[in-house]
Amino acid sequence: MLRRIVWFVLGAAAGLLGAQYLRSRSRDGSAGAGQLATDLFDGAVRLVEKVGDAIGDRRAGGVGSDWSGKPF
Repeated sequence: MLRRIVWFVLGAAAGLLGAQYLRSRSRDGSAGAGQLATDLFDGAVRLVEKVGDAIGDRRAGGVGSDWSGKPF
């Protein structure tokens, strides 16, 4: 249960920070809607790559891995 609460709070914080970023970029006027979409897409791709690498390292028994094959 605590994990779910932590992930919920982290997700909410990420959403708030993302909204703040979009507002600041739109107020700045330096970037159009296309540039904002590109920035968000690139950030999402980097995040997915990092998570995928972390999962792969953990499954492969990388440094500090305690992977037992069980999801929780």
